Amino acid sequence: MHNSVNTSCLSCDALEETCLHALRDCPKVAAVWRSVLPLELEVKFFNIDEVTLWLERNLSFSVDWATKFGFAVEVIWESRNEIDLLDPRASSPIYMIMMIIIRYEDFIRAHPSHKLMMRDHIQPCSSDHLFKWRPPVDPWLKLNVDGAIDPCSKTAACGGIFRDYSGRFVLGFSVKLDMEYYCSIDEAEIWGCLSWY
Repeated sequence: MHNSVNTSCLSCDALEETCLHALRDCPKVAAVWRSVLPLELEVKFFNIDEVTLWLERNLSFSVDWATKFGFAVEVIWESRNEIDLLDPRASSPIYMIMMIIIRYEDFIRAHPSHKLMMRDHIQPCSSDHLFKWRPPVDPWLKLNVDGAIDPCSKTAACGGIFRDYSGRFVLGFSVKLDMEYYCSIDEAEIWGCLSWY
């Protein structure tokens, strides 16, 4: 999993760091999973030995769990890569749990339509139109933005694009923001929009 010749886990010194070890089985990572796992998944979660099957099972359990699971895998993988860069905070289970919760809650706040997806995932969603980009009325432009935050470095960023009524690109921007205090992704997007011009 890392670029050096040494294939042992940098976090726990296991003899071989496989994908499943890095994402699930390392003791520090397993502690993270145990704190965010739904009770009904606890028994089967650690008993799947093939990474693709493990990912498929978790991504198909429920929309709510699939969302949280996706953020957890992302945070765990980022933390694992930070260990390679010798950041001691990266391997802290508490830090990883905090980042999973922050990203998941930011997602829920930013996507009110997520509540529509929380219904039983077997039922067809009648609100598919909520997830499709719609052009503005001529002669208006539409601005779409996306923000990101990194609490460790106290930085945030925002990017956006303006498109016309036919969906053609008109103008784009990106802004790096220095945070004096913690801000949410929504706040990063707003500050980015206000400070780019």
